[in-house]
Amino acid sequence: MLPQVIYPVPLSIAIRGAGAAGLSLARALLERMPEASVSIFDRRPRFPHPKRTFCFFADPGAICPVPPTYRWNRVILAGTDFKRILDCHDTPYTLTHGDGFFTTLLADLESRGVQFYWACDDVEIDRNQILTGGRAHAFDLVVDAAFNAEGREAVLWQSFTGIWVRSPQPIFNPEAALLMELQDCEPGTPLRFAYLLPTSPYTALIEHTAFSPRPFPRGWHLERCRAWLAARGWGGIEEEDSEYGAIPLGLKSRSAGLSVGSAGGAIRASTGYAFQTIQHQVANLAQQIADSPPHLRLTQPTAFPAWMKLGDHLFLQALASAPSRGTAMMEQLLTQAPERELIRFLAGQASLWEALRVMVKVPKVAMIRALCFGGG
Repeated sequence: MLPQVIYPVPLSIAIRGAGAAGLSLARALLERMPEASVSIFDRRPRFPHPKRTFCFFADPGAICPVPPTYRWNRVILAGTDFKRILDCHDTPYTLTHGDGFFTTLLADLESRGVQFYWACDDVEIDRNQILTGGRAHAFDLVVDAAFNAEGREAVLWQSFTGIWVRSPQPIFNPEAALLMELQDCEPGTPLRFAYLLPTSPYTALIEHTAFSPRPFPRGWHLERCRAWLAARGWGGIEEEDSEYGAIPLGLKSRSAGLSVGSAGGAIRASTGYAFQTIQHQVANLAQQIADSPPHLRLTQPTAFPAWMKLGDHLFLQALASAPSRGTAMMEQLLTQAPERELIRFLAGQASLWEALRVMVKVPKVAMIRALCFGGG
């Protein structure tokens, strides 16, 4: 049970953005300060939320506001000439359905009295005010949790489409997730791969992901998902649902004030993972607020250590500068890095020493040539 703080006068807090970061922050605040007055402003309507899933490695310190939907204790890495199975039972690969996450948190927050402002034409932050619809709303504290990549240059984009499928035959192995099957480069993408998360012998999420200067559209990914399925000769596969996403990689934090989520740099530049970073960020900030009455001497919660951000930035720059070398660089990393350190590196939980043991397996000559000379 978290310690709860009750102020003489309830603290008023506004959050811009009702996505995963905004809702998680509101929940974390009310767990610690049940009397706080929390308001959330969003440009979108209450429903529907975009169809999506949240995937992450659940390390021992993982924070899960909603119980995960599926877990896998083994992950598979593969390519044209290799297949590697990693044991990750200490940090199982985990999937949470977005529909369940948003529905559960919205119902919980509404029952606790959170005030939602949906379908706002615009939502701007001016110090301790939210400006929307020609009105100014004043609060003790305002936090930016909105995802907004407009007008911001990413080093690369990670775009993806997933298809939820059902087979009439038991063809999937729900004990292991195919985390990454590297595929040959195509024009405009230095790295692309298929993804298979079996949820039963008959059902799975199949996904195609690409790193590219600009996100590819849903249809482009769907074609490649279906081609990947067809190449396996699986007959009678029924498509039940699909999801699409585009994640900017390598963005800098854009908020001048307190921020969490993508606004606070929570997207891991080399992988696109963000969910667990968001949960740790909001827990950090919520605890700061609870511990800092009455003057709110707060610091921006960090997302990643400086060395990790530098390493990720160099990797992205190498992919962007020499896209034809992307698959080869990734294949050497995935085949040669030590198992435990590789899992922790992908999860974003590696120490500097553990990360060095992984990064030393990147082909150094190819990396230096990519960074210095490019070369297509």
